Amino acid sequence: MSDFVNPSGTRAVLIGVASYAHLDDISAVANNLAGLASALSAETSWKLPVSSISVLSDPASASVVIDEIAAAARAASDTLLVYYTGHGLLDRNSDLYWGLPGALANRPDTGVLWDWVRHAVTETRAKHRVVILDCCFSGRAVGAMAAEGMPVEKLYIGGSFVLASSGATTPSLANPGEEYSVFTGELLDIMRHGVQAGPKNLDLQTIYDSLHERLYARSLPVPRKSDRDGGGKIVLARNVSYTSERGKRRLRRPAVSGLVAESHSDVIRSIDCTEVEGAPVAVTVSDDGMMSVWDIVKRKRHGLVNVHDDGLNAVACHNFEGSEIAITGSDSGTLHMWDLASLMAMHRHPLKTFKLGGYRVVDLARSTLRGRPAVISVETRMEDMHRDSYRARIWDLVSQKPAGLVGGSTGTGYAVACAESDGETFVVVGSEWEAKIRTLDSRMGRLERKHWFLANPFYALSCAELRGRATVLAGRSSGLQVWDLRSKEKKFELDTGSVTALVSTLIDQEPVALVSGSKFLGIQVWSLASRERLLDIGAAQRVTAIGCLDIDGAPIAVTGDVKGNVGIWDLGKVAKRRASQD
Repeated sequence: MSDFVNPSGTRAVLIGVASYAHLDDISAVANNLAGLASALSAETSWKLPVSSISVLSDPASASVVIDEIAAAARAASDTLLVYYTGHGLLDRNSDLYWGLPGALANRPDTGVLWDWVRHAVTETRAKHRVVILDCCFSGRAVGAMAAEGMPVEKLYIGGSFVLASSGATTPSLANPGEEYSVFTGELLDIMRHGVQAGPKNLDLQTIYDSLHERLYARSLPVPRKSDRDGGGKIVLARNVSYTSERGKRRLRRPAVSGLVAESHSDVIRSIDCTEVEGAPVAVTVSDDGMMSVWDIVKRKRHGLVNVHDDGLNAVACHNFEGSEIAITGSDSGTLHMWDLASLMAMHRHPLKTFKLGGYRVVDLARSTLRGRPAVISVETRMEDMHRDSYRARIWDLVSQKPAGLVGGSTGTGYAVACAESDGETFVVVGSEWEAKIRTLDSRMGRLERKHWFLANPFYALSCAELRGRATVLAGRSSGLQVWDLRSKEKKFELDTGSVTALVSTLIDQEPVALVSGSKFLGIQVWSLASRERLLDIGAAQRVTAIGCLDIDGAPIAVTGDVKGNVGIWDLGKVAKRRASQD
């Protein structure tokens, strides 16, 4: 539930420095201060009287700033807000200080140390504390306030919400000639004009989400936040764009695209997506031995469990006896079944554990067997110092026993994918020598004896329906091949470069492939109808796993990278942004 501010017990201190003796002037600062003061006084925001808002423009000394904040802190009983716009710099210990008119680099005595501000803000009886910083952490270059290495955790204040205009290594822009700085301009636009398809009241978390989405869409530095003890629930403004129907739709779709705040500590190996009690979730597994369950709409982790001492390589979600489950596979040669609703409720015990006898699990795919839920595993083990072998097995989740051997050979197994068509299931297993395809009569539970091969190593697989035909997308070191599973014909090949992870989905009813590789960052999105590369979704690291889910007609991708970061991407929104930029 959102928290509403009591105007009579609220004080705001707005500080800005536009003119500098030794650094570049920032012409937008005066408008930033006037605009935010006006917005906080508006009927759609806090309705603060002029006497409750202190504006310090180009303050001469740190004592003037701290004394004003301390006075406001003593007067505030409900909410204290402190805003700063200007140059932010770092001292030799990487501690932040605000630049005063005479500020010099590496001279905190010429500015206002953040620790002083933090101490002044914490010395208040107000139940809410809000700090908004429109600055970076090392002023440099004309028209930019540069940032260097200040983690938002350095800005911690207990029981508060701290909103910073950019991350640790990106500039926070104040373009010459524009009325406001980029960050404050977007903040004021949200307060004045609202958020389309947003909630009735705009709390700080919603405003952060909207700022992140807008700035990301413009390829500009995105904000950071520190939310302690429910500070994100503080309402800053009424949403003048609110309609009840739109507000309901918003609950079913992520507010922003990009990396989420939390992550794994090592490489993410596999992702699968499903719905748990109506909520869309993603399940990620990593070399750190951890499995996480993410609420895709809220962009929050709701379940975390240390599954194995060794790394996790694979996850597949399925419906089992009316409940959504996840099956995980590890380097230690075990399969675990997990009830996702229980896991999100912090009950961290598996439903079932399978031991594989010396094999490590490298990939999993969900399937059905005689109408019952099943999963297909690809397992690899070292035969000697120079040779691996692999096998692929189908597991009946009801009997909790292996129901048959799909395939196996010498070499390392990499991937498995399934496509169901007219009562048959095509099972494709990729290895370092080939991809092997077998047909499973899923109604009778029988595997066809005959199988056929695709020559060359295949590292990633996905199945899709193209023009009513079941196809397999097979990723290799030189690109992506698309094969018709019934006619056994190669339909075409896409020049994607090396493929290490892929998934297929629909964007505006058009089949697409999402591809990541060892030689590029982020993911590529390819149309399987026109065979064109539609767009790239950038990332700072190499993506190692991709999952997809459709939410009310919106295709959502979830990515994991080599550093353990998780990203959530609304593909429809990204595609529209790219089209408008073109």
